[in-house]
Amino acid sequence: EFSGSQQVSGLSSLLMQAGGFPEFNPADSEIDGLTRHNIKHEALTRLASVSAHRFNNFLQCILGEAGLALMELPDDSPAKSNLTRIEAAAQRAYELTQQLQLYAGNSPGQYQLLDMDTLLQEVARILKNSLPSHIAFEYTAAPELPKVKGDAGQLRRMVLNLATNAREAIGERRGKIVLEVGTCEGSASVLDPLLEGESSHGQVLLSIQVQDNGCGINQTDLDSIFDPFFSTKAPDRGLGLPVALGIVKSHRGKLEVNSDWGKGTVVKALLPAIVVGSSSSGSSDLNVAVKRRVLIADDEDQIRELMEKTLQRFGFEVIIARNGREAIELFHDQASRIDIVILDMSMPDMNGEQVFHQLQSLKSDVKVLLSSGTNTPDKLERLFACGLKGFLQKPYMPRELAEKVNQILNPTVN
Repeated sequence: EFSGSQQVSGLSSLLMQAGGFPEFNPADSEIDGLTRHNIKHEALTRLASVSAHRFNNFLQCILGEAGLALMELPDDSPAKSNLTRIEAAAQRAYELTQQLQLYAGNSPGQYQLLDMDTLLQEVARILKNSLPSHIAFEYTAAPELPKVKGDAGQLRRMVLNLATNAREAIGERRGKIVLEVGTCEGSASVLDPLLEGESSHGQVLLSIQVQDNGCGINQTDLDSIFDPFFSTKAPDRGLGLPVALGIVKSHRGKLEVNSDWGKGTVVKALLPAIVVGSSSSGSSDLNVAVKRRVLIADDEDQIRELMEKTLQRFGFEVIIARNGREAIELFHDQASRIDIVILDMSMPDMNGEQVFHQLQSLKSDVKVLLSSGTNTPDKLERLFACGLKGFLQKPYMPRELAEKVNQILNPTVN
């Protein structure tokens, strides 16, 4: 049981890891409502990101230990059903951390060039079949839409979240939801702050708009609609819009909301479009025929021990490093004997990315697998271009770790 001071201390610890709340003076008349909203959103985003990372580490220990125990127990053991229920509960908890990561805009995704008309037609079919009969639905798309580089599942979820909010705003009365996709031209006032220095003037943007004629949003609530778990409906709701915002931000876009109380709401997602063509970059049976040596670097004691037990269980030899600098020292002394290095992305002092580049300076063709409970797609894309061999999202099951290592060491084996 935690006292109030313990809870505050724990929250303060998370905020310190997140970089703390951005400082501003509420009395400063020059800070307008939009600036205050951006500051609050930035603070909540940091807190959500750090919280998801910490929770994923805890869940990694739960899922890993339960998975290893299940491997060791005989099929008729009565404890198997208990462990299976533990796994299922941990997986449900992981789904919540995924939503926090989506809100923070750093959930891993499978980014590729997408035909958004095709994707949104699929969403439209889902909505037509799931909306109640008293709500009309319309989908319109401009001709010859440009492609978007993104994750299909995340963008599909974003639109469904917006449509769900629209349906709930209409309630039991008759109403209409319109899903519309088109293009517009970016300007310095639209995407420049989001593209962080990239020129957006003349940039073609894909516009995805969800409009409803429901109850609208009260002006007093408008500043809070992107806060995690804020809801006027129920205490366990309130992740729909925050998750949608996180998805749009992770795709380097912008989400706009306009609402008239009693008349309805329009939510518009603006995403950078790709007009010209550009290139983009199964489960296997595990078979470790020869003893392979793995160097593990993670600052969490329990996770290091879990990874060591897991890989030894599947026939690998393991060397342990408690941090990035120790990993570099061990690799410097034993590079010829180490087949692959597994690095945690978020180690203190030297993070996984920094250690990866140091290892490359010692051995250019070093095989490195990065692991983390959080990441950004742009960073991973850059690291893969530099020679990174793999990424494993925490939490993962024991066999997933062994299979990923074996896949990197034996790329020709399916």
